Amino acid sequence: MEVTLPAGIGIRDLRTQPEFEACVRLQQATWGEGFGESVPAAILRVASRYGGVIAGAFAGGGPAAAQGEMIGFVFGLTGLDGGRPVHWSDMLAVLPPWRGRGVGTALKAWQRARLLELGVGEMRWSFDPLEAGNAALNLARLGAVGRWYEEDMYGVPSSPLHAGIGTDRLVVSWKLDAEARAPWVPGADPDTDPDTRVVRVPIPRNVQDLKARDPDEARRWRIRVRDALVPLLAEGGEVRGFEDPGAPAPPALLVVPPPGASHPPTGENLSGRNEPGNGDRP
Repeated sequence: MEVTLPAGIGIRDLRTQPEFEACVRLQQATWGEGFGESVPAAILRVASRYGGVIAGAFAGGGPAAAQGEMIGFVFGLTGLDGGRPVHWSDMLAVLPPWRGRGVGTALKAWQRARLLELGVGEMRWSFDPLEAGNAALNLARLGAVGRWYEEDMYGVPSSPLHAGIGTDRLVVSWKLDAEARAPWVPGADPDTDPDTRVVRVPIPRNVQDLKARDPDEARRWRIRVRDALVPLLAEGGEVRGFEDPGAPAPPALLVVPPPGASHPPTGENLSGRNEPGNGDRP
């Protein structure tokens, strides 16, 4: 199957050795030449044949996409959880000049459609909850729900993007067989009690800029967000949404605690002080 975006970007399965090798180069361009968790071309090829999904986004689009430049990719593996097929989306990357144009959203939509064809009803993946751009994509645009918090999920990082603040991750679940939903807004979800209390957990506006400017403060943000999310999710809470009121106020993760759970009042700033002026994620 192939999806072509209005901007002239084609998305399709990767099939050939040169395409898998180009995917490895794109990983290095995204996470750095020394990225130790890079998936080699041989594994990408095998995974594509046995339960994996790997697709590339190419500049050019349509039938000519095979001759275009690979500007992004998505890769994941399918396994079983309690006897049910679940897809783990391991990597999603878009080259910097093409970010902010909907390529990442389109790759996830393509991946969803491909998995539904294969009979898979749930996709999971992880992202750094300090990355506001990723939170906006995963929670607001795609409608995934954060259910688990993993401390230092990937150990000591080998990518400069992850250096200095550990590899804590929020693991999200995306129900693929559900209709795509609008961004979650407190009180507007018909499946949620209108009186549901929402805990807002502020995050940095641009953690990479903050890390370069004040690495100690970036580490303090990590601890504050971890201390806020771990007990809420351990009680059965869910990260349902993302909001950005605009600078100088920081963006925030929107957490719905389970009924009866012990948690602070709605809107309390769980991460401490605001951190204005961090700029926008590219």
